[in-house]
Amino acid sequence: MASVANGILTFAPGEASVSGGVLTITPAAAAVLQATGVLDIGPGVQAPATPSLSMTLSGRTITAICGDTARATSYNVRYRVGTSGSWFELGAQSGRSFSIQGSFDTTYQFEAQASNSGGSSDWGSRQTVTVGGVTPTRSITLSSIRDARNLNTIRVTFSASGATGWQHRWNTTSATGPTWVLAAGSNQRTQTVARQVASATLWVQGRWLINGVWTGWSASEQITVTR
Repeated sequence: MASVANGILTFAPGEASVSGGVLTITPAAAAVLQATGVLDIGPGVQAPATPSLSMTLSGRTITAICGDTARATSYNVRYRVGTSGSWFELGAQSGRSFSIQGSFDTTYQFEAQASNSGGSSDWGSRQTVTVGGVTPTRSITLSSIRDARNLNTIRVTFSASGATGWQHRWNTTSATGPTWVLAAGSNQRTQTVARQVASATLWVQGRWLINGVWTGWSASEQITVTR
């Protein structure tokens, strides 16, 4: 049985082993040593500290990245829509990166937690992310320019807060199409959408590239060309 004499700790065969620099003793030997005051068995594995949390936004993809935390073997992230209400956990994993697809015009809050066999940390500092809006203002101008062929040149200008790209389409049938013509020179805020010789009514729609994602087509704007 394990014993201590003259400051030397002695184990009987099979009571102790060393692997990877870690001393492992049997429960019986540990009980004897603890009873004599030689061995002080602590509380075991200490839970990790609370991880930091950083956020990125690409289009509608929100990514939460937990900071590398000492003693952590897994991480978990939870989020909620808005600034109140129920939390949704994304589930513990060994990786530190978590992603969700958000919705336009929506705010989310995130918190992170680290865990190991000793327990879990508190939830960390709250981070807030807002996915950009998709309700732009629209303005249409009809130019009075006539080219050498005596054609009416119709130019359309749309504006959208936060947009980095624009597209326009038009038709001469109705506000709902069904056949649309995509304007030449797309990805410009001001575009020439059509040239008409005779009087005509056109319907024009626009869409915008915001945070790397195209919005849906806007409501139709009606333009009437007269000779």
